[in-house]
Amino acid sequence: MSKSNENAATLTSYAQALLELADSRGITTQVAEELAGIAHVVEQDRTFAAYLADASVGHGERATLIDNVFGGRASELLVAYLKLLNTKGRLGDIRGIAEAFKRLLDERAGNVDVTVTVAQPLSDHDLEGVRQQISNKLGKNASVTQTVDDSIIGGIILKIGDSLIDGSVKTQLETIKKRLVAAV
Repeated sequence: MSKSNENAATLTSYAQALLELADSRGITTQVAEELAGIAHVVEQDRTFAAYLADASVGHGERATLIDNVFGGRASELLVAYLKLLNTKGRLGDIRGIAEAFKRLLDERAGNVDVTVTVAQPLSDHDLEGVRQQISNKLGKNASVTQTVDDSIIGGIILKIGDSLIDGSVKTQLETIKKRLVAAV
């Protein structure tokens, strides 16, 4: 297992544990919102993010910060969870854990994020049609983000999770070229 896959699995394990605890207390939605808010703050404030990840800062100092900043503002479960991450040296991973938590919730709800790459922007109507077709084919609720890349000439490229479906004209032309060169 590669280091990045190993780290992703670890982050997912931490997220799964929090999800199970939140489920058992019936506060999953609240914890999801709080965790997303904390991840947003960490993403916006690089100094705070660096502080959370800094191994030279003592666990006690960070635990006090957690109490002062999040105590009374976040659920007791999330505050305790942040303290656990602190003792495990994982506070610097809070954004990755939040992303894994959201992914687990999306999987549970049957949601999937899809990136659609096209050569020319699709109208809202056409984009909605693509979203409906993808949702029907996958049997999930697709959330579609459109990107435009005129180098693909035409067609469409879909990125669904780790899968890539390339139906671009550029790729089709490259495939034909390779076949012609191989045939000669």
